Amino acid sequence: MAWVVFLRAVNVGGSKSFKPSELPDRLDGLAATSIGAAGTFVVHGGDGAQDVQAAIQDALPFETEIMVRPGAELQALLAQDPFGEEGQGGDVKRYLTVLSRRPGAAVELPVDKPAEGPWQTRVVDLDGAYAFTVRRPEVPGRYYPNQVVEGLLGIPCTTRSWSTVERIGRSLGDG
Repeated sequence: MAWVVFLRAVNVGGSKSFKPSELPDRLDGLAATSIGAAGTFVVHGGDGAQDVQAAIQDALPFETEIMVRPGAELQALLAQDPFGEEGQGGDVKRYLTVLSRRPGAAVELPVDKPAEGPWQTRVVDLDGAYAFTVRRPEVPGRYYPNQVVEGLLGIPCTTRSWSTVERIGRSLGDG
């Protein structure tokens, strides 16, 4: 089975710095491919999400939130149009936020940040352990999708651009 692994708050510099290309070699019994975005991998093998999560944590030189999702879930997300009309046009960028757990309470959508005036980031949909956001980078402000979703739901999460999710889909199709 294929799994998609998302690491939270990991980059190529700072205290949680690592070389993503080196992680696959540290995973015993699992075949992994780094997608290119820091902390995003497609993993084949393992007896389940917890097995994959434990192997990843053992291979990392630091503690971080690890979200492991079935590859089939990501392929299903790619097959739908979760952004609707909000995700169309050249002035918006689309993002997928992966939640560490499902939210406990319903949220009325869409949610805009800032709430007054022209929005910069809009949460357009929630689906299980995923949030879909669009962002207009040319609108003044500093509202990034991960910050908005974490603040809205109070759940640790990590965000990837939709183009990264499309790369994940291509990688899953190869495996």
